[in-house]
Amino acid sequence: MISEHSLTAKDAMTLLTIDDGERIEYLLATLAFLGKESWENVESHNTTKLNKMAGDWVLMELGSLFKDEPWDANRIPPEYIADVISHVYRKAITSPTGKHLLAMKFEGDERSVAEIVKEDSLGLHPLSEEEYRVLAQTLLDENPDMVMDILKKGQIKKVYWFMGQMMVRAPKGSIEPMKAKKVLDALLSVDGMVE
Repeated sequence: MISEHSLTAKDAMTLLTIDDGERIEYLLATLAFLGKESWENVESHNTTKLNKMAGDWVLMELGSLFKDEPWDANRIPPEYIADVISHVYRKAITSPTGKHLLAMKFEGDERSVAEIVKEDSLGLHPLSEEEYRVLAQTLLDENPDMVMDILKKGQIKKVYWFMGQMMVRAPKGSIEPMKAKKVLDALLSVDGMVE
C-alpha cells in the first residue's frame, strides 16, 4: 500500500483506521478513476506525485469537510474528487479552486467539475512571470516593515502573508501559490532559508 500508492506510513495507517476502513476504499476508488485518465499531454506526468496528491486530498481536504459530520462517500463520490484532482494536477484550476469545488459538492451542488469551472469562470488564467514579479514587488514596496521582519529578523513565515495578499489582489484563478512563493523568495533573496 505504501510503496504502490505513494503514501507515507502515517497516512496509510490513518486511512486504514478512520471511518471503519471506508476511507482507504474511497482512496483506492479515486486512484482507479485517475488511472483511467490519459496523461499523454501532461507535461512531466509523475504517477507517484499524482498518487500522493490523491492521498493528501482524500485525507486532508475531505477530512476538513467531514470533521463535524459522519463519513459519507456518496456526498463527494470518488469520481468527483478524481476529476477535481485531475484539474488541479493538469493546472486547469488552482488548488484553492479545487478545494472550493469540493466544498460546493459537499453542500449539494450537482454540477460536474467541468460545468462549474466553465459556468463560474474558475479556470486557471495564470499570470506571466513578469506579472507575478510586478505584483510581488508592489506588495513588498507597500510593506517595508514586514520585509525588514523577514530579512533582518528571519521571520520567513511572513512570506506566506505576502502570498495570500497576491492571491487577494490578483484576478481569481490567476495565482498558483508555489509560483508566488518562488517569486517572493527570489525577490527577498530568502530561497533556502530555514523557516
